[in-house]
Formats: sequence, C-alpha cells, structure tokens
Amino acid sequence: MDAVRVESNSIVDGPLGSLLIEATHLGDPFEVSAIGNPDSLTGSLTRAGGIIGQLAVTDPAAQLIVTPVDLLRLPATTQDLIPAHGQPRL
Repeated sequence: MDAVRVESNSIVDGPLGSLLIEATHLGDPFEVSAIGNPDSLTGSLTRAGGIIGQLAVTDPAAQLIVTPVDLLRLPATTQDLIPAHGQPRL
C-alpha cells in the first residue's frame, strides 16, 4: 500500500471496506498516523464518545489501536497548500 498524506482538501471516497484517499486504495487493515500532542490525540480518540467508541457502535468488527510515538515521518504532500479563500496568517 502506498502512503497517502491527507490534507484539509483531500478527497475520501468509496464504499465501506474499500476506501480511497486521493484515488489511492486503503487496504485492509490500514494505518493512520497523526501529527500533534500525543496526550491530546490519545485522549481525544479514547474518551467516551470518541472515535473509538463511535466505531465500536457502527462497526463492531473495526479495531483501532492507539500507539503514541516520539518521532513520526510522513510523506511529503503533492497538494498546493495555498488557501483557495483568504490569506495565510502567521
């Protein structure tokens, strides 16, 4: 499976069990890596009513394992990151 970097304007398509991101098929199982504070991300995912709880209700066969890491390498984006509306602010 090829690595796909998801941006705010990425397109996710396809039926359950056969998702595509930017026309790249996500095999089963697939891995999601996220940039952010490990404690905040872990808390958001595992809290009551979080994505893990929602998945358990909608698809009991789905499994999500959260593993915080100190270093993460992601593929570079090929998308234009200039906003279509507004101006970037620093």
